[in-house]
Amino acid sequence: MALSTTTRGVHHTAAAESQFQKIASELQRMAAAHQLEERAAQSRSRNKLQPRHLVEFPSSDLFDQFARCVCQVGVIPRKELFETWAVALYVHHQFPKAKRIADLACSHGLLSWALLLLAANSHDDNSLQRSVVCVDLKMPKSAERIATVVLQKWPQFQDHWDYVEGPLEQVEPDASTLLVGIHACGTLSDKIVHLAIQGNAPLALVPCCHSKKCLTFDPFLLSAHSTTGATTDCTLTDFLDFHRKQRLEQAGYQVVEATIPPVITPKNRMFLATLPPLPPLPPSSSTVHGSVHSLSLFRPKNSWTNMPSFSIPVADTMKSRAIIRSLAGRAASIQRRQDPPVTLCISLYLPPHNLELSADELKLALPSTLHDTTTHIEAVCIEPFWHPKAQRHARTFQVKYPVGVTKAQAKHYHQELRERIPHVMHGAQVRY
Repeated sequence: MALSTTTRGVHHTAAAESQFQKIASELQRMAAAHQLEERAAQSRSRNKLQPRHLVEFPSSDLFDQFARCVCQVGVIPRKELFETWAVALYVHHQFPKAKRIADLACSHGLLSWALLLLAANSHDDNSLQRSVVCVDLKMPKSAERIATVVLQKWPQFQDHWDYVEGPLEQVEPDASTLLVGIHACGTLSDKIVHLAIQGNAPLALVPCCHSKKCLTFDPFLLSAHSTTGATTDCTLTDFLDFHRKQRLEQAGYQVVEATIPPVITPKNRMFLATLPPLPPLPPSSSTVHGSVHSLSLFRPKNSWTNMPSFSIPVADTMKSRAIIRSLAGRAASIQRRQDPPVTLCISLYLPPHNLELSADELKLALPSTLHDTTTHIEAVCIEPFWHPKAQRHARTFQVKYPVGVTKAQAKHYHQELRERIPHVMHGAQVRY
């Protein structure tokens, strides 16, 4: 397989190229007006926009209105404002009818607001009611501050924006929802590509932070890169993006590449991928050659590994929207992150005269300090079972101690329960 570093734009139609050129020209004009190149040379492009910068965005056009909101928040670097707006212009042009968008690995969620604004002010379809769900491991406080300022300016977006904390591994993609990832660092880009293929979902992706770690998840890529790098001048960035694009095309996608003007961002390659109306043929195993990933290969960060599993459905359906609404926000995330209640089991030989010993009866043996708590006991097995060695009936119960009780405290209570059972329930005996 020959790998070329000059493949950008080969899938552009004439109309797409013309529109992309218009967008690029507009962005270059904005960059010149705001002296982005000079600021970058002076290492000032990453300075955060503050309320004092409001005077730099005086007009009534949509970008300046958006920029003034960003200035009021005081947490977004100037460079990020222009990068976000540039990506939003390309995405909205390529997917003007996208009603539901999932902004993945979204950080502040700034892109989601730009996409909502462009849809609400579209001259092509003023009735488009777009909604966005943002997903990231942690919702920064800046995301809440941005939401507050934007909703004060555009309160009509109140029910069109949600932010869910959680790993990408728990996202359920769907063909009805556009997946977007802006500057998805390293393997995050591969996760998002995998999710798009898994759900037959359209995709807009700006990869970032290309590292050799991305090769370790696929032995084929690791060996192919060592061979390619030795025989061509292909960079790691071009190699990884080439294979991401190839993975999409092998899954049946039509992939358009757009190039954001470098003055806006040096990480400027964007993939805009859609599936044709007819379902694609299954890719040949000989052509895919191990490049199809399983998302189970990508591990979430440690803070999520012990959390209860939950799904993040992003489909454009009433049911999915209701689930997203129940998961969204900081309060819901804090509740999910709370340590689950400690649960311990206890197995009893039953009294000969009471083979129907119930969980409610077992509660009578709980230590007095737990009588007024939410300690929950339930039988593990529906019916008592015969223990042939002891020649007695036995039954196992599960004791779920109240939220907030530590494991050490639960073990102490459990030992008290074991000691109290023979005295409170005559004829019963603890097996273990």
